[in-house]
Amino acid sequence: MNVALAGVKLPPKRQLSANKDKRKTAVTSPATSTPSPSSPFTPFGKSPERNVTDKRVGFDFSKKELEQISPGSGRVGSPPPADLHIVDDVDDANAPVRVKTETWIRPTLQADTEIQLDGIDEEAPMAISPMAIKASEVRRSSINWSVYLQSQIITQDHYDCIFILESYGKQKRDHLLNHHGAQCARLLLEMTWSISKPSPVQYILTMIDDFLQEDRNRGNAFHQYASAKDGSKGWALFFPFLNRDDPFIVQQAARIIAKLACWSSELMQGAELQIYLVFLKDQIRSGANDFRQSTARCLQMIVRVAEYRVAFTNLDGISSILTALKQVNNFQIQYQLIFCLWCLTFDPDIAAKFQNYNAIQVLASVLAESQKDKVTRIIIATLRNLLENPIEDALAQEHALTMIHSRILNTLKFLSTKKFEDNDILEDIQYLTDELESIAVNISTYDQYVSELKSGALEWSPVHKNEPFWRENVTLFNDSNYELVKILVRLLEVSTDPMVLAVAVHDIGQYMRYYPPGKKVVERLGGKDRAMSMLTHPDANVRYQALLAVQKMMVQNWEFLGRRIEREQEDGPDD
Repeated sequence: MNVALAGVKLPPKRQLSANKDKRKTAVTSPATSTPSPSSPFTPFGKSPERNVTDKRVGFDFSKKELEQISPGSGRVGSPPPADLHIVDDVDDANAPVRVKTETWIRPTLQADTEIQLDGIDEEAPMAISPMAIKASEVRRSSINWSVYLQSQIITQDHYDCIFILESYGKQKRDHLLNHHGAQCARLLLEMTWSISKPSPVQYILTMIDDFLQEDRNRGNAFHQYASAKDGSKGWALFFPFLNRDDPFIVQQAARIIAKLACWSSELMQGAELQIYLVFLKDQIRSGANDFRQSTARCLQMIVRVAEYRVAFTNLDGISSILTALKQVNNFQIQYQLIFCLWCLTFDPDIAAKFQNYNAIQVLASVLAESQKDKVTRIIIATLRNLLENPIEDALAQEHALTMIHSRILNTLKFLSTKKFEDNDILEDIQYLTDELESIAVNISTYDQYVSELKSGALEWSPVHKNEPFWRENVTLFNDSNYELVKILVRLLEVSTDPMVLAVAVHDIGQYMRYYPPGKKVVERLGGKDRAMSMLTHPDANVRYQALLAVQKMMVQNWEFLGRRIEREQEDGPDD
């Protein structure tokens, strides 16, 4: 894109003072303002009345249209606009200098151009993330594009495009982006592909991200360019950046992809969607990701779209969020991750899967330690959804039992004594309290045990050593194809918590004691081998409970051996 495309005239060298001894600053293009020989654009001053056409993209620009964004009258030598920043600290007055820029995006969204989510996600003041700080530094950086032009790394069109976008006022820049966006998208992306140095790529991607944040409809320009280029969608243009070594470039590209995927009329699908969601999963769990807050904001956008929620859940996304939630102590990231869980709970089918990931126990733990109202509010809202949204009453009851076992009632009673400015949180607290208390009154000992067992968070509650409980309910362990026994054996395989292991192996022993045929069931399910492996566990209590369980497995053999010895003694020795 030549400067003439937008009707912008680069002014001639300009002396800032009448005193010739003072240094001068030239605000000029490193090349003449006339288009390069290869440029398809006619200079504005020589443009005929007919349209000037860029056949590579297919947009027509009339002289009248060009005049609308011209900073002057369109005549050669017209003065620069009032909002053009001039650098007055150049040693060589004849050297081409880049216009210093600090204002190519409105500064209203902090430095991070935070994604504005409606309703519950908005809270002032916004936390400033590492991504925000880095983006602010990138915006203030000074890149001498003329060096890349003189080295023929970029063309005159590329130089003119970046010059116009970063140097002229918002009204003129908006007109260019809104009317000739596809050309701008092409030229900006071609620059990122041509330049290998990270800093200019960081600068351009941040500029693109900010332009999209200013106006969601600008994403159409990238879709138009991608379609003309190879028939793809705009987000496909940014996927290669996800493999870069520079973390900021990677995260900035991820932000752009999220915006294009969520703000477009068409949804991302197929392999592209899977690649992007797997990328977010890996980044959100990675302790080495210094920009995890930015990744979480991308995920916040994605899970607000119903189709993306389903795809993310099918990729085991809930587990990824919970893993990250256990790792972080930053309240802002906690809020963002739980916001994602809150969005997921609006889908009844997805809410039904929360019990498989011990999500309620994790939320209960964060809630008990939370010091921020925004974190408390989003957890309470998520828990309420888990009681209200399941289609089956049995599932809602199971969620409630898990909440009771996780001692959420105690936390709710404490929160009810606090003062909150938000009335919604008080309403949610009261709702949860009423629901859980009504269920707790009628809950049976067996229901309590099942809830605790399915939560995976076993502890030495009274029910485990209650003999009447085992005598009355042991046969129920055989229901649903020995579901509870399988859970106990599974805990011995996957858990690393000594208390969970000790209680699980103890309960396996109790099952075999009060239901002798259960010995064969436990052995068939692999429980015997797992229990024997616990005999060498580092924890003394685990070893003790494993020894008792193994003894109960062997009792039947001892009794059989004792009866055989008695029969032999009665029959006497063989003659």
